Amino acid sequence: MQKGWTDNQLIGLITGILVPLLMAYLIYYFRFSGRDSFSGIIEELVKLKSLGKLLSVSVVPNLIFFFLSLSANKEKTARGLLGATILWGITAGILFIIR
Repeated sequence: MQKGWTDNQLIGLITGILVPLLMAYLIYYFRFSGRDSFSGIIEELVKLKSLGKLLSVSVVPNLIFFFLSLSANKEKTARGLLGATILWGITAGILFIIR
């Protein structure tokens, strides 16, 4: 079975970086949309030292894409997703440490 262009580590990395950003925006849209702008909410989270919590929750959808990639035998894509998730995890960990 030919895996094609979708079995690519770069595709997984890009997906793994963009999905949490989209998830963070969706959390803002459904939870805080009437209160302030997205950048205002991010600034407030930085002041409250809670940006790491938002990042931690936003990374969860990467699990879905990771397991879908594995079940479709697209190991390189899953590897890229895992790499991006580790980068997000390190970022969230640093934010938790410096608060």
